[in-house]
Amino acid sequence: MHSHPPRQVGLVPTTRHLPLVDLLVDTRTELLWLAIRSGMKVLEAMMEEDRVALCGVRSAHEPQQPASRAGTVASEVVLGGRKVALRGPRVRADGHEVTLPTFQVMAHTDPLNRRVVEQMRSA
Repeated sequence: MHSHPPRQVGLVPTTRHLPLVDLLVDTRTELLWLAIRSGMKVLEAMMEEDRVALCGVRSAHEPQQPASRAGTVASEVVLGGRKVALRGPRVRADGHEVTLPTFQVMAHTDPLNRRVVEQMRSA
């Protein structure tokens, strides 16, 4: 004979977890990460434009350019209130490191500041 646990008839759960709530939270989180990833792609493209303006086109060997490419360096910026790691392009001129204008602005500004992130989350 099989033993079955006693049946509890008439019990109604006092709280019910709705999958829709999880979906909404997941969607908002994904939206934030999409914005951060997209922002990083835009930032990388802008910094490369800065480097081309200073050094010329890659592999063009333009001796009249005032600066030269010097690989990349580990850096970080703040997007959406979070530090995000990136490989920033390096530029050197006259034996010194040259700070790219876009990175200089991004090092002091969060384009996805708290207000923008809150607006995205409440949308």
